[in-house]
Amino acid sequence: MTSGIELKARWRQGEIILGSFVHCTDPSFVNIYAHLGFDYLNIDTEHQPFNPETLQTLLLTIRASPSVPIVRVAANDTAMIKHALDFGAEGVMVPLVNSAEEARAAVAACKYPPLGKRGMGGRAVTDFYRSREDYVRTANERTIVFVQVEDIEAVNRIDEIARVPGIDCLVTGQVDLAASMGLGWQPAHPAVTEATQRVVDAALAHGVAPGLGLSGSDLEQTMGWIERGVQIVSLDMDWMYMARGATQTLARVRKGLS
Repeated sequence: MTSGIELKARWRQGEIILGSFVHCTDPSFVNIYAHLGFDYLNIDTEHQPFNPETLQTLLLTIRASPSVPIVRVAANDTAMIKHALDFGAEGVMVPLVNSAEEARAAVAACKYPPLGKRGMGGRAVTDFYRSREDYVRTANERTIVFVQVEDIEAVNRIDEIARVPGIDCLVTGQVDLAASMGLGWQPAHPAVTEATQRVVDAALAHGVAPGLGLSGSDLEQTMGWIERGVQIVSLDMDWMYMARGATQTLARVRKGLS
């Protein structure tokens, strides 16, 4: 497994980091997905039905691959963040962070004292390094903190959020951002694009990696945002690839039968 420290080093050297969301709860499927070449995989516990046992199983599955395991927690909640990290995540994505105070709370939940208030226990401490001391010594640096900007309120405060020490990546959630702007499901609306660029610019200005969820099927859009400064790209979700592949295969075979 690539560690959080190694992944951070790559984007700090200017590399573009490509990941994807995991919605499937089956470890056999996730095992295949984890060996396809994504730099990281983000298990989405915000929107999907992951119980603690399933989450731990999938984290161990991804840890046995080259991909870095990340968990999108359901809320900016210390207990949820602690569980994700103690079960084996190399980082967390915290949704709906709208202020510097909320960003500081997310960082504190991810860091051991004196930098934060993460509890000293769990499987991560006992099993994932050769000794407890080794893990605790490196955990604050290796743990990746993704903060999601998903509301126009957060965009209007983006400079103060971006200045919070310990944030590694600011990820714009364009669908929720559009909704907060009264635009419904219009993530490509020009006003959303402008707001997203404000987040990207603030992240770069404060030494934080800008992130964005994009569709790998729209290469022009994806490359356009990379040219605008986005460094960490989440390319769709596992079920989307399955649906597209199955749809394309069925269409080709049915066409051949006609």
